[in-house]
Parts: sequence; structure tokens; C-alpha cells
Amino acid sequence: DNRKFTYHFDNFGCPADVSDEDGAANSYQFLREGRKNNKLSKTGTLQKVVKNWMEPEPYFVQWDKIKTGSENAIADLDIPDGFPVKKCCIISKNTVNGRNGFSKKQVLEKGTYTFSCYVKVEKCVPDPEKKRSECGAGILLSSGNTEKMDLVTEVKDTDSDEWTRVSVTITIASQTEVT
Repeated sequence: DNRKFTYHFDNFGCPADVSDEDGAANSYQFLREGRKNNKLSKTGTLQKVVKNWMEPEPYFVQWDKIKTGSENAIADLDIPDGFPVKKCCIISKNTVNGRNGFSKKQVLEKGTYTFSCYVKVEKCVPDPEKKRSECGAGILLSSGNTEKMDLVTEVKDTDSDEWTRVSVTITIASQTEVT
């Protein structure tokens, strides 16, 4: 089938991991004692990495703007200071209630996926009436009745150029549409 596999071995010549040309890999441990002496045991799996699903140039064709609860929110593309990419999503919001951002629907095969992005929160003022902060930026993943979220809700220094990586991992039992 003309597929290429890369085998890595430890210092003793035992297989440590096997990866395919797409980047998917399995890691192994060579057992050295007990009844399974000289046997391989699978210790982990790495899925192939998919990058740039949020490509900047055809962005508005592929992604939808989300705007709930606030007429004063702005969601747009910009070139921010201090981040080494062509463009980023900039979301400006000056009210407490609502979600604002960008959304994309994607059909995914069965498997475990990790979605990540870098966020920067500036001038975040939590609602004083609430016990928990609802002010922040992050990533929200939705599939059927399941929602997973990772947020940055603290601003250590409003003058800092600190970008924070947030990520969400979801396991899909069968092919489904994810937002």
C-alpha cells in the first residue's frame, strides 16, 4: 500500500515507538521481568496532528460569527501586536452577558481530538455580583449534548503581552458533526 512507517529503538535495540507518515504513532515498552519478559507492551498512542483548520485567508467563508446577548460586541480579524501569525480573531465586548466569537462546524471521524488556540485577555473586569468570574476568552467545543470548555479568566497584568494556550479534548464514538 506504499505507506511508510518509522521505527525508533531504545539503546538496547528494542522498539520504542512506531509512527506512520501522517504522524500517528504508538509507543511501546519492552517488558524485562515476570511472565511477560521479553514482550512488548503498548504504552501510548499519538494521533496525527491536524493544523491550520482556522486558516486566516478564507476565514469568513468557512467560519460564522457568534453574537449572543450583546449588541456592542465586535468580532473581526486583525494583526495583533506580540503574536507571530498573519491574523488573529479579535473579539471586543463591553457588556457582561453573552458569548461572542467565531464558530465552525466540522464532521469528524471516530477518535479522540484535541483542539487548541492561544488567547490573550485584556481589560477583563468580572461582574461584582457574581461569585465566579464570567469574564474571559477561550475555546468551546460542542458535539450533540456535550460541551467542553477551557477559558482564561484571569488578567495578571493588563499591560502584559501574555498569550495563554487553552485546549479542549473530546472523544467521539462515531462520525459526528462538531462545532
